[in-house]
Amino acid sequence: MENRTGKYLKYAVGEIVLVVIGTLIALQINNWNENRITKNLTKSYLLNIKSDLKADTITFVAGIKRSIKTLEKQKNLLNNL
Repeated sequence: MENRTGKYLKYAVGEIVLVVIGTLIALQINNWNENRITKNLTKSYLLNIKSDLKADTITFVAGIKRSIKTLEKQKNLLNNL
């Protein structure tokens, strides 16, 4: 009887250790996956910001050029008056 109890205890401890190891592995895989997803989102956000900055720069440069042309026309009008 004592021999059986010892075997069952060893078996139970072994099962608990295996479950704990499996849980730790699953948590590590989950953390790795979350980090990968976060990294991909960050990269996507940065690329979108870069694209937006390029588009905004083009828009602002065009606006500045229009403003300069308008100022030149206004100066010419004032000089003619």
